[in-house]
Amino acid sequence: ILQIILNTSSCWSLFVSYPVRRHGQKCNMCDSSRNEKQNQDSLSYIEFYAGVGGWTMALQEALGKFSDNPSLQRLGAFDHSDLCLNVLEHNFPSSNRNKETKKRKRISPLDITRITVSQMQNFAADIWAMSPPCQPHTRQHDKQAADMLDPRSQSFLHLCQLLKEMSIDTLPKIILMENVVGFEASSSCHNWRQSLQQQNYCSGHFHLNPTQVGIPNDRPRYFCIAILKDVILNSNYKEELLKRLSFESDINQPVHIQTELSECKIFPLDKLPDLPPILNFLDDEDGMASLQVPAKVLDSSASWCFDIVTPSDRRSSCFTSAYGKYIRGTGSVLYTGTENIPALVAPNERQFKENWKDEVSDLYRKLRYFSGQELTRLFGFSPSFTFPSTCTSKQKWKLVGNSLNVRVAARLSELGLKALLVRKP
Repeated sequence: ILQIILNTSSCWSLFVSYPVRRHGQKCNMCDSSRNEKQNQDSLSYIEFYAGVGGWTMALQEALGKFSDNPSLQRLGAFDHSDLCLNVLEHNFPSSNRNKETKKRKRISPLDITRITVSQMQNFAADIWAMSPPCQPHTRQHDKQAADMLDPRSQSFLHLCQLLKEMSIDTLPKIILMENVVGFEASSSCHNWRQSLQQQNYCSGHFHLNPTQVGIPNDRPRYFCIAILKDVILNSNYKEELLKRLSFESDINQPVHIQTELSECKIFPLDKLPDLPPILNFLDDEDGMASLQVPAKVLDSSASWCFDIVTPSDRRSSCFTSAYGKYIRGTGSVLYTGTENIPALVAPNERQFKENWKDEVSDLYRKLRYFSGQELTRLFGFSPSFTFPSTCTSKQKWKLVGNSLNVRVAARLSELGLKALLVRKP
């Protein structure tokens, strides 16, 4: 068990260790170390930068594709936000309870940058999953070359160093990562690739979008999957894995980016499946008055930048953590009127007109934001995912906007899990 480390104002919190239940499955206690005999019917993992548990849902969904799939045991989940950890606990309650007090045991907050090699080796998780802070690598960041000096990069760089120093028998077999497009060109990514190379991982780098898995939302992201070379070479799925993953002997070469994973039903952009309408992702309109776009927002000049969609549309723009706070580039709003309206296009595809408010005055009075639960559907979350009743709409938008598309992550995870779970007929 991790020792308690002094809390700091910028720390990442560690959520208590516990097995993650699949629907209808009982939850049993687990040992977080390989120093004792490990249950071969389980896969253990750590979720860094956990948010509301996006990678947990992705791994659950991916495991469901395998027959006789093992149980999933989360050994820890790191995040700097108490709100995230509360939502995580709400959806994935710990079974690690004190038998006398019947209270859940929690581990005090600790800073990722203070975690030691021995602590990670005691975990000895099969899988690491993470979505490191994206701000140092966004297009809005004007000093991309200085990303390694950004304080928000330090915890990730520490994880890279830990990976370099861990003993071979305690390394994660699979590492899954998500970040913004552009991360692959950063110095942080070069450091990451160096760590993978040093510990003999084969890796694959991808740019993937929810539209490629049948979700009408545009959210292109960088994904990486890394698997220990020995795991691949001893896998019954070796040939297929080596078509997608390779050992990078020269990390000074540009990252080779793949844009599809058809064998896991992440289709090429020029062969997209038919996308369902936005209507399929919506709540009942009753009780949506609180989500109406306020008049003062509609009357602002910035409202011209709204990306407006209707229930019949089969597209929506990328939702970010600033949804509801800013207008431009933060996500679509929904037209709820019944009148016929001209075809709507994204703001970057239309020209500004001085009298634009007069032309769309009726339209603008019937706009609302998407609810938090609607966003979870567009992000491919588990149908069982809910928010605590204390969460406000703005908190829900921020939580989901900071998360990842679960369906994309799940299908990528399938590729890694095949290395461990596929058996010869």
